[in-house]
Amino acid sequence: MFNYNFNILNNLFHSIIQSSVDPETLIWLQEKADLANGNEPFSKFIIAFSIVSRKVPKEEVKLSDKDADTINGVIPHFSISKWSLKKVCRVWLIMQIDSSDEASYISKIEELFRDADMNELATLYAALPILAYPEHWEKQCAVGIRSNIGYVLDAVIMDNPYPAEYLNEEAWNQLILKAIFTDKDISRIIGLEKRVNENLVKALRDYADERKAAGRTINPELWEIVDLFEQKKIKN
Repeated sequence: MFNYNFNILNNLFHSIIQSSVDPETLIWLQEKADLANGNEPFSKFIIAFSIVSRKVPKEEVKLSDKDADTINGVIPHFSISKWSLKKVCRVWLIMQIDSSDEASYISKIEELFRDADMNELATLYAALPILAYPEHWEKQCAVGIRSNIGYVLDAVIMDNPYPAEYLNEEAWNQLILKAIFTDKDISRIIGLEKRVNENLVKALRDYADERKAAGRTINPELWEIVDLFEQKKIKN
């Protein structure tokens, strides 16, 4: 179901929220969390998920070093240090969806993806590492790689351990190529050293040759990835 200690992370997120919002907002969030399950139409939960943008202050999450270490200990390489408080609240709401029924859980998460606006989509993709049944979301992650929405693409590519853990080689290589095409900061791609591969390097070199032939600049980070592969070959 979950590939990490759900209770630790769920309780930590709630603690962060409790210390960051006023009592009225906390009560509102807890009431809306109840809509994730039960007899009410799930559409009410989706509306609440959206309304978070109006209910929660626009500020960065306040994260202690201890909390950051706990999160990284529960899900290796996972960090919320660059998240907004709104994103933390939305992800906590997602975590309240009952995961005991796989079909129902997957249906609800997929409905959130279908109805999401740009910022909500970015939250959902950033939340991939915390979703139950992680293998199921590989195709959804691949959809995110094809997005032309900057916020969404950032959420998929940067500071996200899910792609390196679950994407197949073809989808992973597409993610790296998209990162190069869109000038993302490759230092924030989790698992790059582990997942760099010969087919990826060949595609990057072909791309560099095309850019050079057209008289266009080449993202210098491309060669950093090639160097990673060469170093990996030496180590092996």
